[in-house]
Amino acid sequence: LVVRVGVMVLLIGVVLLLRLLSEYIEVSIESKLIAIGVIGLGLAGLGLKLAKNRFAYGITLQGAGLAIAYLTTFFAYSVYHVLPSLPSFIGLGALSAMTIALAVRQNAFPLALLALSGGFFAPILTADDTGSLTILFSYYLLLNITIAIIAHYRTWKVLNAFGALVTFSLAYYWGLSEDLTLVIESQRWTWVGLVALHLTLYLFVVIRYAQQIIAYNHVSDAVYEADNGANDYANNHANNHASLAAEITVRQKFKTSDLFIRLYVFPIDTGLLFSIPLLAFGLFSALLNDIPNALTFTSAILAAVYLGLGLLFVKRSQHYALITEGMLALGFGFLALVVPLALDAEWIAFGWSVQGLALVWFGRRSLRAWSVLFGLLLQLVSMVMLIMTLFFSYENYPTL
Repeated sequence: LVVRVGVMVLLIGVVLLLRLLSEYIEVSIESKLIAIGVIGLGLAGLGLKLAKNRFAYGITLQGAGLAIAYLTTFFAYSVYHVLPSLPSFIGLGALSAMTIALAVRQNAFPLALLALSGGFFAPILTADDTGSLTILFSYYLLLNITIAIIAHYRTWKVLNAFGALVTFSLAYYWGLSEDLTLVIESQRWTWVGLVALHLTLYLFVVIRYAQQIIAYNHVSDAVYEADNGANDYANNHANNHASLAAEITVRQKFKTSDLFIRLYVFPIDTGLLFSIPLLAFGLFSALLNDIPNALTFTSAILAAVYLGLGLLFVKRSQHYALITEGMLALGFGFLALVVPLALDAEWIAFGWSVQGLALVWFGRRSLRAWSVLFGLLLQLVSMVMLIMTLFFSYENYPTL
């Protein structure tokens, strides 16, 4: 823990160093950036060597070194403009590939989290020196692709949530705090594409997570049933077979491992499943609000995607029942939005009410109390919004 806290302090120190380099040290900025990047990669190499004997310490150093390399590359391209776009994105792609290879090969979640946190927090720590917002979120897209590839091999739920939280939080923050009118007018469809790609990536992450956990639960159930069958057989024949009696003793000794094998894991990342489409739709509404019927078509497309996926999973085994119901709930929710959007009604209150209903239903089906409570909260908020619109709004909003 002390090492990891020290690493986070180190990363902040590196960012401050990168920001002050051009003011106090009379050496070319290219030389300074190359030196810091080499130090970062050297730290990652040292961590790889030490991980053989001191695993936790070694992977922490690897994560710190890769994070420093991400920071340096981002500064070189977006802040100091000494690295052209193509070489910088090739460099970031190579760092992403290195992060994927090391994290998956060593099954090292802290490495992936530290390395990618350095990449995600670089723009935050540089304050206003982030350059073009389109370039910034293209850079975030690359980091999220890295997370999606890791998610194909590892069920690191926290890493998935971290990437989605930082990306969409910053999108909303910059959207609310800055006047993006010119950006939307000049690069509207680029932004629509970026949001759609992020939505697709995290939809893949949700599906892949469900597949892996369902497979794990299925195997663990089979192993547990086989183990119980062996125990029953051994109990019935213990008097005649000394080896089976010894096996009973061994299995009783490792009873805790049997319980671990039987452990059931909830097979859906419910937070990502429901939050990502809602957050993405909010961004679509900001980007397309001034285009007639654009949001209606967007809602219809999302409804078709989620209903199609739900129907696809219906044809799978019963193990996919929960993710099927989640997809269908989202699909019907977006389908219900089509009518108020087409009539230009108070769609936010209506949409939140429908989504709240979907969450309550899903929470009851999956026995998740927080899902029920959050759905009821959405219902309450939508009722308050509708009442305020009816009685206090000076605009002529049609209501349903």
